[in-house]
Amino acid sequence: MTTPLRVLIVEDREDDALLVQRELRRGGLELATQRVDCREAMHAALDQEKCDIILCDYAMPHFSAPEALALWKETGQDIPFIVISGTVGEDVAVETMRAGAHDYLMKDNLTRLVPVVKRELQEARERRRRRQAEQALQEAALQWDATFDAMEDSVAIIDTEARFRRCNQATAKLLGKPADEIVGQTCWELMHGTSGPIEDCPMVRMRQSRRRETLELPLGDRWYNVTVDPIFNDSGEILGAVHLVSDITERKRTIDELRRAKETAEAADSAKDEFLAKMSHELRTPLNAIVGFSEGLLDRASVHPLNDHQMDRITRILDSGRHLLSLINQLLDIAKIEAGKTELNITSFQLPPLATEIAQVAESLVMKEPYVDFSLELEDALPPLESDREKIKEILLNLVSNAVKFTSRGSVVLRIQQDRGGVAIGVTDTGIGILEDQLDRIFQRFTQVNGASPSPVRGTGLGLPIARSLTEMLGGTLTAVSTEGQGSTFTLSLPLTCPAGAATDVATAGEGDDHAGTLVETTGSARGRT
Repeated sequence: MTTPLRVLIVEDREDDALLVQRELRRGGLELATQRVDCREAMHAALDQEKCDIILCDYAMPHFSAPEALALWKETGQDIPFIVISGTVGEDVAVETMRAGAHDYLMKDNLTRLVPVVKRELQEARERRRRRQAEQALQEAALQWDATFDAMEDSVAIIDTEARFRRCNQATAKLLGKPADEIVGQTCWELMHGTSGPIEDCPMVRMRQSRRRETLELPLGDRWYNVTVDPIFNDSGEILGAVHLVSDITERKRTIDELRRAKETAEAADSAKDEFLAKMSHELRTPLNAIVGFSEGLLDRASVHPLNDHQMDRITRILDSGRHLLSLINQLLDIAKIEAGKTELNITSFQLPPLATEIAQVAESLVMKEPYVDFSLELEDALPPLESDREKIKEILLNLVSNAVKFTSRGSVVLRIQQDRGGVAIGVTDTGIGILEDQLDRIFQRFTQVNGASPSPVRGTGLGLPIARSLTEMLGGTLTAVSTEGQGSTFTLSLPLTCPAGAATDVATAGEGDDHAGTLVETTGSARGRT
């Protein structure tokens, strides 16, 4: 349904008003009209209802076109005002147009009425559109002032020639010039004092890439990050760019401080590793002699008899020496892992013979535990592995020795089976388990976990961290689940083929996880889970 044209007719003669209405309807316009013939009535009409156009007679008994024009101007409404008269001359018509009327028609010739009305309505719409656009621009300018001038970073609009078209207060502060002196100059003139772009200029790169480009550069004693974002029109052409400059001096200083601190820490860590390696080697020399002579004395007891007291003391010396030697070897292992110097010897081998070797060690350990049984479960047709056999043996000995150590009654099971394109080797015990709040600590270096037992354990807290680091070097995972008072299961998952370069990815691995434990000593008493 078409909205009627709201027409205010200022006319004292009803028949003349009807004549005007008839002409408008003949032109295809739907009308909603109101007729007034004095100032008071016109004032009330303009106050109460909005009209689209005013058609006014020039001379009336109590009102006139000049008076109506004055009243219309007072309201400030942008409504087309057309004078329609029957007697006035051309000079009066011109004067009326100068006073503000949009057009002037004669009553005896209304053929122009409809075209004039349509023209003036269209021009009124155009004026409203322009006012709205101007208002939008003013609001945008206010938004710019309120938003960008509040920013600490320099924000500017530059054209395709890199000339500033607008900038915020931070830009003026950065460049040390008022905004009106910045506008029109290029960014390289103001920021670099050059007649053209600098090397690696982000504006030049943006033109080529048509996307955001950045550059970090020094200005004076400070560092800045320059970001240039393209502005496109509807056709995809670059109209200019948003030029953002952020002060990153403090960030650069922080990064430099962190880098220096990292270098200092790495130097200290390297010195520590070097010291640890030297001291460990120095300690191993006398320890090897102690262990060797103790073993010799016990091996020759049948030739050179020892009494019970001597046998006990020498056995204790041997056990303690082996334990200390195991701890030193762990320290050397950690030093090598942290330095990324652990080497892998990759060969192809079968798992059943390796499992038998582990089982022999486990059975020797459970012999000292009368209420603990050990069993080995192997899946049929296990595939061969291409990995480091000795590293896997070292990991499994650690897991089995820990399981026996913390199981006073029940069983320890070593289970090997295929799993998702690799193998899964599980060690399950029915021991004391690990407290839930300590389970996430058992792979942390130098951390000892006593499980559910209040008794302290011996060790350095390096066994399981080393085991996990070696596992990751082999491209596998070592995980643990445990229930306090019911036991634990450690699962070593390995790929059938050790990934090339896997060892280089874990130079600092093992900084955080589970069970605890020194790598097993194959003879002598079992040690604590650490």
